[in-house]
Amino acid sequence: MTEIAIKIKPLKGFTFLKDLKEGASFITENGLEGTVINSNEGSVLCYFTKYECDDVESEKYWLKNHKRIAPETNVKKKGS
Repeated sequence: MTEIAIKIKPLKGFTFLKDLKEGASFITENGLEGTVINSNEGSVLCYFTKYECDDVESEKYWLKNHKRIAPETNVKKKGS
């Protein structure tokens, strides 16, 4: 039996975070804005600067912090 790998694609109008270069700014599907700091095969290190949500705890968690997130996160590159 032959195994076939499933190829995943970003949502229409989006790109994967792993496809952005270091220093690129982006916005996630839910409005989280950040910049790519570094990436490797398993995660992308980002610095988040803006997040408009009603949950103050979520804002504190994400904003002004470096976080590692999945490379297959759907994002839109800022300025495009």
